[in-house]
Amino acid sequence: MSGAPASGFGGDNKRLRREVTRYAKELRTVSAENVVGLLVAISLVGYLVLARLFPERF
Repeated sequence: MSGAPASGFGGDNKRLRREVTRYAKELRTVSAENVVGLLVAISLVGYLVLARLFPERF
């Protein structure tokens, strides 16, 4: 049996773990653009629901 690690990554686990951790942190961050987009979408849906319920006011 050879001295290669059982994980199959050839002993480069630390670098791989750092890369995966960095990528996961990038996925978790929420930018200001995402927050503004979410607020606009929620406002638009609210407006459309109210316009549907009370058409005489719009």
